[in-house]
Amino acid sequence: MLYTPAFAKSTKTNDNGIEILLKDVDLPLKAGKTYECTVEAKIINKGDNPIPRNGFVISGHGKARDFLSQIKEGDKVKFTCKFTDKRWNKVVEAIGGRDIIIQNGKIAIPKESKDMLVSKRHPRTALGATKDGRLEIVVADGRQQGYSEGMNLYELAEFMLNRGIVAAINLDGVGSSVLAARKVGENFVSVLNRPSDGFERAVTNGLAVFSTAPQGKLSHLYLFPKKIKVYKVSKVQFILKAQDDYYNPIELPSNVTWRASRRLGKFISPGLFRADRVGEGKITARIRNLRATSEIKVVDEVSKIKITPDIAFLEPGSTKQFAVKAFDENNEEIYVDKELYEWSISPEFGQSKLEKGQLTVNGKVTNGKITVKLGDSETVAKINPTVELQVQGKIKAGKELKLIACDSEGLPLKGAIITWVNSGESIGKVTVTASALYLRKGPGTEYKVKDLLPNGLKLTVLSREENNWLHVLLPEGREGYVSGEYVSVQTGNDILGKTNDQGELCFIPRTVGSYEFKAQKDGYIDGTLMLYI
Repeated sequence: MLYTPAFAKSTKTNDNGIEILLKDVDLPLKAGKTYECTVEAKIINKGDNPIPRNGFVISGHGKARDFLSQIKEGDKVKFTCKFTDKRWNKVVEAIGGRDIIIQNGKIAIPKESKDMLVSKRHPRTALGATKDGRLEIVVADGRQQGYSEGMNLYELAEFMLNRGIVAAINLDGVGSSVLAARKVGENFVSVLNRPSDGFERAVTNGLAVFSTAPQGKLSHLYLFPKKIKVYKVSKVQFILKAQDDYYNPIELPSNVTWRASRRLGKFISPGLFRADRVGEGKITARIRNLRATSEIKVVDEVSKIKITPDIAFLEPGSTKQFAVKAFDENNEEIYVDKELYEWSISPEFGQSKLEKGQLTVNGKVTNGKITVKLGDSETVAKINPTVELQVQGKIKAGKELKLIACDSEGLPLKGAIITWVNSGESIGKVTVTASALYLRKGPGTEYKVKDLLPNGLKLTVLSREENNWLHVLLPEGREGYVSGEYVSVQTGNDILGKTNDQGELCFIPRTVGSYEFKAQKDGYIDGTLMLYI
């Protein structure tokens, strides 16, 4: 291995090799050129040696160490940097990857590969070249359920082939797949994709493309948002961005002309538009012979409004900001001025304050509500709501009855977990006794494995199957099935299960006595119920 100062201050190697230091070299090294220099030092069994600023280090382990062992301090050394294919001698920088996925216009990956990094979907980064020499950089998100599953290498190759790419390489993926660029009219770089780690992963290298074009003349205009649906009398700020003829960002001149078609409204100030009339049209920004347009639709009705969060737990003295959005019948967002919403709080809040969607709670509140209205639409946020647990059916030993979970207004709560408290001998809680235990999608070994559970993990049993398999709930909320042979039963409370769409769960009391139940749901204060049979 040959280390130059471009690598680091030292070689970062271990102590098992030999390293030769050479100085007074004409850097940077170039392929296709022969160099002559003198050995400054020979270091044995000591790694991580400094790299001279005007030289380099040759490091060898194994057979390479044996080769370097014949060199002595003061020896004259001659060496040549070259590639088998001389065309590579002209390459200034290069980046490598794990797989060549397209070669000569055809997919180069072996068919039906068993390699999980090839056949499974992951976030990806790839480089491709078209026949006319254009370079394309492709980044695919993944590992984000409900947003993006990613691509396998066959799908990535097909995608690139369809874009006319004839040669492509797959680079590092997953959390390393991050795409950042200057947005239109901006001087700074922004991340454009959604990295699977949730943030930019620290990596040792990357590929950057820089423009060295000089500042040119104003040539391109862009108007944002490109398309918008607006509630009547709302004010919308349109943003105009500009680029020169080399796509560099450029400062906007002051002589921008703003216009709205079909008399939909008027501009109060540059770019700030008030929607006065229902209808569809265009917003136009013009500078001399250049213009940019956006589509606009003004409406006076919304299908629904939604508040976020819709359930919140607040301690006395705490503050919470709520946000509201409006939607049409197709679930497309409608822009509404915040001032047009009507906010109110229920009497339970006492002297609490609500200003511009920010709620400050001065005292203890239970089953409080924030109500927001816009025209005929209304949305509600529940503050410190409680689970109300009720019973339906004949309360008698051996007879089935229904436990019903609902909110303070009597509306059913789906997915509430109901526990039978202090039930004595129980299968409600179990502990993994195997060194590792498969969590499966169904009650049997024929079902797919979801996870591997460690020894000692405590599980909540939702039900027992006839074949002694258990339907269990993991501490973080996931569900699955495990074999009852590899867990130990604990005594204590029984988790009876989760309520259905109607907030119901069936239970059969086997003996006469007192029964205590507890109902739990995320965001809600627990509810309890006592039965005497």
